[in-house]
Amino acid sequence: MPFSFPVLRQPVLRALRTAPCLTLGSRRGQQALAAQAAVLPESSRQPDDPRSESAAVSDSVAAEETVAHSAFQYGDTVLMREARRGKRTITVPLRPGGRFESHRGSIMHDAIVGQLPRHQLMTHRNVPFTAHHPTLEDYVLHAPRHCTPIYPKDASAIVSLLDMHPGDRVLECGTGNGSLTMHLARAVSGGASGQVVTVEGRQSHATQAQRFVSRYRRGVLLPWIDFRAGMLEELLPGMAADSFDAVILDMPTPSSVLSEVQRVLCNDRTCLCYLPNMSQVINTVQAAGEIRMAVDRVVEVDWREWEVRGTQPAWLRRQNKQDRLRAEAVAEESTTCSNEASVDSSVADPQADAHNAADGNLWVCHPTHHPTGHTGFLLVLRKCISPPAQQNMECAVEKAPLVAEAQSDPSVTPTE
Repeated sequence: MPFSFPVLRQPVLRALRTAPCLTLGSRRGQQALAAQAAVLPESSRQPDDPRSESAAVSDSVAAEETVAHSAFQYGDTVLMREARRGKRTITVPLRPGGRFESHRGSIMHDAIVGQLPRHQLMTHRNVPFTAHHPTLEDYVLHAPRHCTPIYPKDASAIVSLLDMHPGDRVLECGTGNGSLTMHLARAVSGGASGQVVTVEGRQSHATQAQRFVSRYRRGVLLPWIDFRAGMLEELLPGMAADSFDAVILDMPTPSSVLSEVQRVLCNDRTCLCYLPNMSQVINTVQAAGEIRMAVDRVVEVDWREWEVRGTQPAWLRRQNKQDRLRAEAVAEESTTCSNEASVDSSVADPQADAHNAADGNLWVCHPTHHPTGHTGFLLVLRKCISPPAQQNMECAVEKAPLVAEAQSDPSVTPTE
């Protein structure tokens, strides 16, 4: 069946520029190009595109799953997990002649390309590493970055608190390295109008964030993100009223823009402020009280990771080693069946001992030593404007005393 090239829109061209490994003449490049075009929002497609919103959602999910199950290729970032200790490291984008370096040895990028996920490779020191496509959490935590990200524990809570759906339009102030931007884009991807408009005050940070996003699973989330550089105070007046379903403000003084944010936010939808300290929360709550925005909640997300694994005490490991050596010596001396039958039955089975130790009470259970301190407060504000019918009723209630006074005093009119 001949391959038909989809219409190239701006998000696809941007993704192709950041993924030099894709060539239009190759079969792999054609498949990746088709996957990029399949997840374009409806606003970027041709007017005669008959696909529905539900089809767009399924195509978006399928595109990311296709990358997760595909073989590694040049341009991919790969999660290398040390098989013995479980330590995880994100590689730079794979390139011909490149090398993955670690204190346990090195692996050539050419040896990774073409392998499927969970393939085990050996370093030059014979230390095994397992290759994976990184999850979004692994990518945010372990990939090289130029600034501190919003960690997955807070990002997942933000998506939940904002009640985001495919097709929502979201405004984010403070792109940073793009970690929260990717969580937001995944939540809105697939809808007919789903889009994340992310604003960063520094052009260099916006460029680096776009590069950071493009390296995650071959830029599968890029079509849903609109990167803008500039000050939010200058960009908000040019945005239409009631044009966003959610707003996230990651800035030191969100109170300075709350009035304009309230204008562009849809009614009864939420604005979330990510604030490091409580004094910022108090100042923002005071500013919200002056406009029609109600405080919904203030949340601090705590996250504690535990280590649970089976183990053996040192004395048991020494005993198992001695028993194994004694069993090997007896096996070497046994040359006949009669000699094998005379082996001392008191010799322990090391595999059975290890199984009993793992299934018994010898377990390590304690929190990991990774820091889990305070990151920030999540202040949720809700736009509260009464419907027109209720506003008319409220105006009638306010004018009722004036009408009663006008009936008793002709000099007073109800319009006063």
